[in-house]
Amino acid sequence: MAEVLVKSCGRLFGVSTICVLLIVGNSLMATERQAPSSSEPVLRGFYAAVSRKDIATARAYLDKDLKFYGLFETYNNADEYVAALTGLLGVTARLGVRTIVAQGENAAVFFDLKTIAPVAGDTLVAECTRSGEARLSASGPL
Repeated sequence: MAEVLVKSCGRLFGVSTICVLLIVGNSLMATERQAPSSSEPVLRGFYAAVSRKDIATARAYLDKDLKFYGLFETYNNADEYVAALTGLLGVTARLGVRTIVAQGENAAVFFDLKTIAPVAGDTLVAECTRSGEARLSASGPL
């Protein structure tokens, strides 16, 4: 006979977790399931719009007070970031998300970026993001 216990285990790395204990005879097996991430659907929607070069839809995923910390420049709000993103998309041949790793409001996104002349290249980009209230609120390179 098996017994299953499910209980909240509090927060682990800032994420609400649920522990599942399965007791079979004298054996105990434990698993842990994290609460669903709030940032992953936001990032998927944002990057889907960006890959289609749909700036209006991408902009809807950004908090107006977004702060983007770039390698060479910081953008202090969504409008500054969108202006720079629009310029980047002018030389972008392809942007393809490889994976998103998310916990709660925090996430990392890894994507391939292929650009054309005058800045032709193939780059694997990694960004760390935070979203709140269904919008990206902070972003920057890993």
